[in-house]
Formats: sequence, C-alpha cells, structure tokens
Amino acid sequence: LKDEVLREDLPLTLACLRVNPKSYAVWHHRQWIMLQLSEPDWSHELQLCKQALSLDERNFHCWDYRRFVVKQASTDVDQRSKLLGEELAFSTGKITKNFSNYSAWHYR
Repeated sequence: LKDEVLREDLPLTLACLRVNPKSYAVWHHRQWIMLQLSEPDWSHELQLCKQALSLDERNFHCWDYRRFVVKQASTDVDQRSKLLGEELAFSTGKITKNFSNYSAWHYR
C-alpha cells in the first residue's frame, strides 16, 4: 500500500516539473519518494533526467537529481564503474554541444 500511494505522487511531480522544471522543491520531493519506494526504477529516472536536460541542458536542479539517481542506482562496483563511464560520456556530450554549460562541468 505504501508503494502504491508513493507511486501516485510521481505523476504529480512530473506535472509540476512541466510547469516549473527548476523547482528545487519538486526535485527534492521526487528524491524523497524514490528513497521510500521498495523497488525504485532508477533507469526510468535517468531517462527522465535525459529528457529534462534535452529541454534545458543547464537545469542545475536536474543535474543534481541525476547525480542522486546515479549514486542510488549503482550498488555493485562493476555496475557503478560502467554507469560512471556512461555518465562521463553523457556530460562530455553536453559540454561538447555547449562549452559554457557550467552545470554539466559541475556535474563531472
């Protein structure tokens, strides 16, 4: 029941992010929800970040949430190493596209 109630909040946070994608409160609430879930879908959260950053690649709040997701998603050492390599490639791509993207630089 707890997971069901929490999962109902996820679409609400998405709706809020569509209106204000730089809302610290919404990103923080989503983070709290994910920590409470028994089986969070971290790959979905990475895709959400990818989509949000495609709309605004300097959204620092999204980059910060992405950092949280990556940290939570990889518990196995080999998995973490692979994911961190993918994250380095992702941020490099954003920097290559826009060298003055300080949010992407800070993410590294």
